[in-house]
Amino acid sequence: MIVHVRFRKSVNFYGGFMKKLLIIAFAGLIGASSFSYDIVSATQLKTKAKTVTQTDFSIASKFGEYFRTPSRKIVNSYDSLGRVTESSEFTPRDVLVNKITSSYDSMGNLSARACFDSDNKKIWNTAITYKDGLKSEESEYTENGTLKAKTIYTYTDKILTDESYYNAEGGLIWKIIYKYNAAKKLDVEYEYSGDGMLDDERRYSYNDAGLIDSISYHDETGNVKLKDVFRYSSDKTLNEVTTYNSENKIIKRSVVKNDTSGNISRITVYNVAKKFGTTVNEMADMTEFVYDYAR
Repeated sequence: MIVHVRFRKSVNFYGGFMKKLLIIAFAGLIGASSFSYDIVSATQLKTKAKTVTQTDFSIASKFGEYFRTPSRKIVNSYDSLGRVTESSEFTPRDVLVNKITSSYDSMGNLSARACFDSDNKKIWNTAITYKDGLKSEESEYTENGTLKAKTIYTYTDKILTDESYYNAEGGLIWKIIYKYNAAKKLDVEYEYSGDGMLDDERRYSYNDAGLIDSISYHDETGNVKLKDVFRYSSDKTLNEVTTYNSENKIIKRSVVKNDTSGNISRITVYNVAKKFGTTVNEMADMTEFVYDYAR
């Protein structure tokens, strides 16, 4: 299976939220910009869990020490097949904000999502259709059932090559074109606005093990804006994503820790800058994950 790293809209295996398509859905990776690699969205559970609780923290620095305060909690429930069935967002005081339910067809494909507020009132829902086992369309509806947007997927030899997002009137909002290397791994993503102008370009490279080695983010003129470099442990587990700016200087480090079951337990983001004559790593964000493996 070819795994695509989504930037516009991504399925988060720990949270299950689509960034652009589902406007009020829970945000992606902590502190992520539109050009940052979303570690959580691109990671699958290595060991199945009954629930996963994700807690985001805001970070404050006082008198040279860091203090963290919970800012949001997301609880994700899974069925016996390891599929997300419900994702609920809570305030730091455990007050429900909203929840997303997911449904699957007889073939095990995700077929529908619905979002409800704290009073269990539907806010939006999506319907997903498949053709020859491949996702072909994804339609987004308002709370009263009015079509809001539609994404159409195009394939070549069963490999996704085009993803187009339209408004309710059929007007193109944006399009992503995917190109692959000889090994059928994602090579380049071209993201266009509805008028056909190139917005972003993302180029991928891989190490000898076939894992992502780097992603470079280019502007419409081809200049590199940012670059993410990936570091792995000996067992091929992602340890860190280091972000470089256009001058090839480190500006951010996302450090990943895993539990004994191989699932992510903590992601800590550091902003890197030169201050007081030295390079410093300032903690900027933190997310922790707690798993219920009981069945």
